[in-house]
Amino acid sequence: MDILLLNPPFIGKYSRTSRSPAVTKGGTIYYPFWLAYAAGVLEKNGHTVRLIDAPADGLTNENVREALRDFRPQLIVLDTSTPSIYDDVRSGEFFKLCYPDSFMVLVGTHPSALPEETMGLSPSVDAVARGEYDFTLRDLAAALRDDTALSDVRGISYREEGRIRHCPPMPLIEDMDSIPFVTSVYKKHLNIRNYRFAAARHPMVMIITGRGCPYRCSFCVYPQTFHSRKYRPRSAENVVDEFEYVRKNLPWVKEIGIEDDTFTADKARCEKICDLLIERGSKIPWYCNARADIDYTLLKKMREAGCRLMPVGFESASQEILNNIHKGIKADRMLQFVGDARRAGILIHGCLMIGNPGESEETARQSFDFALKAGCDSMQFYPLFVYPGTEAYEWARGHGYLTTTNYREWLDEGGDYRCVIDLPGLPGDRIVELCKSFYVHYHLRLSYIFKKLCQGIAHPAEGVRTVRSAMTFINFTIRDRLRARKRVRPEPSGSREHGWDTYWGRERHVEKFSKINTSYREVVDTLMNLTTPRSRCIELGCGSGTYAIELASKGRDCIGSDYSPSALRITRAKAKSLYGIDITLAGADIYTIPFKDGSFDMVFSDGVIEHLEVPKALEEMKRILKPGGVMVAKVPSRSFLQALVYYGMSPFMNRPFEAWYPMERWVQFTKEAGFTDVKAGKCGSIIDGILMRVFKGTRFRLSPKLGRLYYLFWGYAPRDSKRNK
Repeated sequence: MDILLLNPPFIGKYSRTSRSPAVTKGGTIYYPFWLAYAAGVLEKNGHTVRLIDAPADGLTNENVREALRDFRPQLIVLDTSTPSIYDDVRSGEFFKLCYPDSFMVLVGTHPSALPEETMGLSPSVDAVARGEYDFTLRDLAAALRDDTALSDVRGISYREEGRIRHCPPMPLIEDMDSIPFVTSVYKKHLNIRNYRFAAARHPMVMIITGRGCPYRCSFCVYPQTFHSRKYRPRSAENVVDEFEYVRKNLPWVKEIGIEDDTFTADKARCEKICDLLIERGSKIPWYCNARADIDYTLLKKMREAGCRLMPVGFESASQEILNNIHKGIKADRMLQFVGDARRAGILIHGCLMIGNPGESEETARQSFDFALKAGCDSMQFYPLFVYPGTEAYEWARGHGYLTTTNYREWLDEGGDYRCVIDLPGLPGDRIVELCKSFYVHYHLRLSYIFKKLCQGIAHPAEGVRTVRSAMTFINFTIRDRLRARKRVRPEPSGSREHGWDTYWGRERHVEKFSKINTSYREVVDTLMNLTTPRSRCIELGCGSGTYAIELASKGRDCIGSDYSPSALRITRAKAKSLYGIDITLAGADIYTIPFKDGSFDMVFSDGVIEHLEVPKALEEMKRILKPGGVMVAKVPSRSFLQALVYYGMSPFMNRPFEAWYPMERWVQFTKEAGFTDVKAGKCGSIIDGILMRVFKGTRFRLSPKLGRLYYLFWGYAPRDSKRNK
C-alpha cells in the first residue's frame, strides 16, 4: 500500500513535535520522530511510504502535492498539534480533494485527547489514531489493503454509518527493540540539516530510547495523552547499536539528542548505556532530557560517555508550586544538582514555567532569582501551556482561568507562545511579559556574555552554536517588537472622485449571468478549493457581486464589500434573484475596511488592486487576513490588448496607471507587504468577461489566447514564513 506520512504546513519553521509546539526564539525545530518511527514500522511490514516534513522543508500544501507527482497515496496520515489543529484539518481537506479515494487519518496528542471533536471539524477526516500509533497504522494499513473490518483495528476512532465509533485502545508497545532505528528513516526521507536544537551542535539527530514517563507532572502532555506514564525502554545494547549506526551511516552528525521525556528515569539502565558507550569508544556527543535528581557519580560517568548537555525542567523555585504540579522534587535539591553537573562538566539548559497553580508575581521573581543563582548555560522561561487531555487543562478550565477555547489563540501571529490562562492577580498578558523579560535579562547580563565569550574561545564549537542561537534570538526579538507596534491605518484615498457610485448607479439589474467563461470557472474552482464551509471569506470591491454570490450559494461564509452603495444594492438584488439568498454586504473604502484585525480566512479581489495605491491597499488587506490565510487577486497582464480594454473602461473608473506594473513589480509589492508564496499564473480571457457583461446571458467561449489576466495567489504569514493553505 502507498502511504503518505505528512507533517503539514503551518507557520514558518513550526516545531510541531516539541512538547510545547511553536516557532521558537532560538530556532529549534524538532524532527517529526513519531511519524518517522511509524514510517519505519510500515516499511518493515512491506508498505511503500513517503515521509514529508513541510515546515522543515518550507513547503506549502501545493508544493507537497507537486513533490508527490505520480505517487497516489491510499492512506494519508497527518500529524497535528493543538495550536495548529484547524489548519491541519484544512490540509487534510486539501489532500482529500487531491486524492478523493484515500483514507485520511490524523495522529498526535490533540486528536488522542479529543477524537470526536477533531473528527467533527471536517468530514474529510476518516479516522484518528489515538495514542502512540506505530502498530495502529500498521493494522489500519493491513485492513484497508485487505478490505477487512475497521472495527478490528485497535486504537482508532472512525466513521461508520454517520456515527463515530471508538475501537478499543491499542496495547502499549513493550518490545521497543522491535522498532527500526529512526535514524535510518531520517537518512532515507529527511534533510537532516533542516533540524536543530538551539543548545545542541548542528547537524544533529533526535532519537527516542524509551517511551512514557513514570513521573506525574500535571502539565506534561505526552505521558498523559500519548504514551502513558509507564516507562518502556529499549535495551541498552539496542540504544548503543543506534549510536554505532549514526557513526557509520551519518558521519556528518555532530550530536545525538535523546528525546525521552526523562532519559534518567531508570538510572541503572542509564549507567549501563554509558558503560557500553565507553567500552565501544563512542565519540559522538549527546544530550538527554533529565530530572534534577541525579547524583554526581552518575553525572560524571555520563560525561565520560559523551553527554555534553542536559535540558532540565526545573519549572519553579517555589516548593509549594512544585508540590501543586506533582513535580516530586525538592527546590534545594535542584541547586545541588546544577552544582554537581557543573563539576562533572555537563552543560545545563534550564526550563522554568510561569503560571502554574499558586503562581504570583512574587513566585515568578523567585524563579528568576533561582535562575540567576543556578547560572545554567542557557535558560528558557515560558508560560504554562494547558493542552487538552492534561490535568493542567482540566484545572484551568475547572477554575475558570482558561480565556479561550479557540486553539489558534495558543500562539500569536508569528507562531510564538501565547498564554491562554488568567490567574487571580496574574493575567496571561503579564505572564508572557514576565517570561520575555526574564529571558532577555538572563541572557543579556554582562557576566553571562563574558562567560559565553570565554566558553567560545575555549571551545570554538560551542562559540559557533552560541552565535547561531543569538542571531536567531535577535532576529526573533526584532520581529516581535515590530509586530507589537501599534498599526498605523492608512488615510482614506479619496475614492469618491473616481466616480464609483456614478458608475454603479448606471448598472442595470441583471437577471442572469452566463458562468461559462474560462476565467470565471478557474477562479471559482480555486476559491472553493482554498476554503472550507468553516472559512470566513470577503470579496473586496465586489461590484455586482458575482463571485461573492457564487461562494455564498455554495455554502461559504462570504461577505461582499464595496465602496459604492449602488453596487451593494445590485449585489443583494442579484443574489435573491439568482439563488434566493441574502448575502452579507458591507460598504467600505478599501483603505478603511471596517473589520477587526485577522477577521478572515480568505480575502479575494477581482480587478481592484491595480486601481489603488498598491502598497497601502495590500497593508489594509493583510490587516484583516488571518495569519496563514490566503489572499487571491486578479491583476492585468502587461499586454497591448489589456491596455485597450482598460482604457476603454476608463470613463467609468480611474485611469489604471498602476495596472502597467510588470509581474516582477507585483511580486515585489506583495513580498514587501509581508505576503509569501506568491504564485502568478494566467487564467482565462479578459474578453470573456467583457462580452459576458455586454451580452447578458449569452453563452459563448473564446480562446484564452485573446488577452489574459494574471492570477495571483498570496499566502499571508510572518515575513520569514512559508505557510500556505
